[in-house]
Amino acid sequence: MWHALFNLFVAAVVAPAAALIVIAWSGKLGWPPLPGLIVAVAAGLGIISDRIRKP
Repeated sequence: MWHALFNLFVAAVVAPAAALIVIAWSGKLGWPPLPGLIVAVAAGLGIISDRIRKP
């Protein structure tokens, strides 16, 4: 039980951090932030679902 909660906590912390990094990099590269945000959200959801599926 604690393991699942810990994984969810890690995913909840890592996903927004990854999103901020992607948005910052897309800004530096001159890309509009929306595609970067979409990619970051997709990556965050992938990380969370991967963490939930692993025992």
